[in-house]
Amino acid sequence: MSLILNVLVDKKRNRVVCAEADSEFVDIIFRFLTLPIATIVRLLKKKSCVGCIDSLYQSVENLHPKHLQSRACAEMLLHPLSASEKLYEDVGVKYDAREVGNSYLCPKWARVRSKSLVSSVKHARCCCGEVMDRKVRLGKPLGSCGGGGEGDRAFVEGDSMFIVTDGLRVMPDAVETFTSLVDELGIEAQSDLEEMIVTISKEEIKLNLRASNSWV
Repeated sequence: MSLILNVLVDKKRNRVVCAEADSEFVDIIFRFLTLPIATIVRLLKKKSCVGCIDSLYQSVENLHPKHLQSRACAEMLLHPLSASEKLYEDVGVKYDAREVGNSYLCPKWARVRSKSLVSSVKHARCCCGEVMDRKVRLGKPLGSCGGGGEGDRAFVEGDSMFIVTDGLRVMPDAVETFTSLVDELGIEAQSDLEEMIVTISKEEIKLNLRASNSWV
């Protein structure tokens, strides 16, 4: 699925000034804030520049399984799940090949009375000692941070429009916002600006977030 953006370009400096985007696009880029840090490191090909996190991620990747308590430990560290992942699985793009929403039961779950009967990670170890590998798919959680009505988005109002800068600053679409942005960038004449219609896929949004500070 593709999204259509109205992009404003500074012809004189050959740079993107901003884009006019609807709530669907903004929901997708806001969704990145819900990602666990290990997922961000993986998406950025271990070049996140977030302190020593890249080295830490690489260390877990290189660690022999014999040094971990179970196979599930590496999975939890390298492919952690966000608490909101299942709630907003329909928003934006998929970051993993695995199915979102799968849970795993202890094969002896009927005979064990414990709160640790279900795991979101395959091969986790139950308190009874058994490996939890019986796949089940639980229902989608009720509610969301949004209103839940028809046409509502996940994070922003369904009929809202926004100005998104090349550096992913998101602001309400208003004349004063645009005027302030143009002044900030030192654009002197309206003739320096050119409007373009850009079609971008959800996958391209994910890929372009890896590149410096630009998404177009």
